Amino acid sequence: LKLIIVCLLPVYKLLICAIVFFIDDIRQRTYGELVLNYINSGSRGFFSYYNLKYYGPLWEVAVQFLASILPFEADIVKVRQTLGFSSAVLGVFYLYRISDLIFSRPASLVPPLVLMCMPQFFQNALINSKDIPFLSFFCVSMFYLNRFFITEKVRYLLCFCILAAVTTNIRIGGTFLLIIFSIQYLYLCLSNKSFLRKMPVFTLIASVSYFFTLYATYPWLWEDPLNRFIQVLEFNSQFNNGGATLFQGSIFQLREGVPRLYPWFHLGVSIPSIFLCFAVLGFILALVVNLLPDRSSTKPSVLQKLLLANFLWFALPLTLITIKGANLYNSLRQILFVLPSIALMLGFIIHFLKPRASWLRRGAIGVILSQCLICIISMMSLSPYYGAYFNVFAGDFSEVSKRETIPIFQTYMKEAIIQLDKIDDGYSVSGPFVDVYLSRYSNENPKYVPLNRRSEAQYYISYPEYDLMTSPPQGEIIKEISRGSGRLAYVMRVNK
Repeated sequence: LKLIIVCLLPVYKLLICAIVFFIDDIRQRTYGELVLNYINSGSRGFFSYYNLKYYGPLWEVAVQFLASILPFEADIVKVRQTLGFSSAVLGVFYLYRISDLIFSRPASLVPPLVLMCMPQFFQNALINSKDIPFLSFFCVSMFYLNRFFITEKVRYLLCFCILAAVTTNIRIGGTFLLIIFSIQYLYLCLSNKSFLRKMPVFTLIASVSYFFTLYATYPWLWEDPLNRFIQVLEFNSQFNNGGATLFQGSIFQLREGVPRLYPWFHLGVSIPSIFLCFAVLGFILALVVNLLPDRSSTKPSVLQKLLLANFLWFALPLTLITIKGANLYNSLRQILFVLPSIALMLGFIIHFLKPRASWLRRGAIGVILSQCLICIISMMSLSPYYGAYFNVFAGDFSEVSKRETIPIFQTYMKEAIIQLDKIDDGYSVSGPFVDVYLSRYSNENPKYVPLNRRSEAQYYISYPEYDLMTSPPQGEIIKEISRGSGRLAYVMRVNK
């Protein structure tokens, strides 16, 4: 844990010095305040605040509560992002603990290192204070799930169920933990008679501890627990987002759904090529190890138990999403939680090679470390917020405008507004999300012009993906924010 903290401290400094936030931060802050008001005074304001009652409020309430008890006046955005980044450290640490359960060293050190060097994880650890906590608590839950299946001790089952409920309260995708648990549970009951005898007690403990924790931390469920929980599941299983997303140069309305290969495509272009190739090989080997019978024992081995659970971690959510579809946008944002399972497969490759071919194992470690070094250098020299580096399928920065990269644009919005402050005093400006950023970054008190009247503004700030979804006003581009041949954002002087 100390090593992880030391490695990530420079990243934390970057986070504080160049704080960037999602548009969601404002809504989530308000949601947390409204839920706290409901708990304190019974005010039902959060019942009608957008559709956020269908999303667990635990993380938002924790952020607001911490900000309220600090002995100094804190910037709520910094509190939120600091907690989000701290949860990223927690996730990396528990991924190491999971890999240490399954693999011997040095294989157990590979998954946390690989996760830290995955550009999508690194990018989101800095700016995404919703999906990163979800990923981290998913990791912690999976650790206790693995410990329970190794030891069959009740205390680990309790820890898993409580943490799974907390994870579900951050994002409803935490219910995948229940499905993974149920499949693994059934597998052990069918293959282990002693486990089957304990099934009634384990089932009772798991059900009570999970649902008690979930209901206790989700105020909207209090008045009608069963019906409202079903409503939450139904809402989150459908396309309820009225916006649009960009995918390979085409616009898709979210209510109609994105292509079923959307998550697979983004995994393919955002995971560095060497990691991707090793992960595919690791998943194939994991399947082989689980399918081959162990003639020395009638029970599944510890390795088989844990490989099955962690294979399901990756395969189950993506299979269900591919079959049914899901509310996916902003690249991997909603499925970041599968990245640790991919990193685990690289550790399994090293573990598998250790007793068989030491020279090949050393070569594989060298290749993985080289890819990690390339990613670190790239993120330092290019942009910490760009989601793909040196992946042969991703293309260069000129390909960025074909895919939705709102996190990149939001990062460079700050730079665009600072440039405008230098050019003009008291200007009027329009653009997507511009009003949010003006309130934090501009010193000139400019006038924000709504998007439906953007031609009335003196300046317009936007990015290529947004222009594909709408028609920008006519004008002269006076400032471009680019990397390589790709334009990430721009400032336009609007023609009058």
